[in-house]
Amino acid sequence: MIPMIPMIPMIPMIPMIPMIPMIPMIPMIPM
Repeated sequence: MIPMIPMIPMIPMIPMIPMIPMIPMIPMIPM
């Protein structure tokens, strides 16, 4: 669980699709 990730190269692998608008601040990264 990495809080506030400035870069998300795995956007398509993000299980939190509903949080797309918060991509720059994804609360959970699969990797």
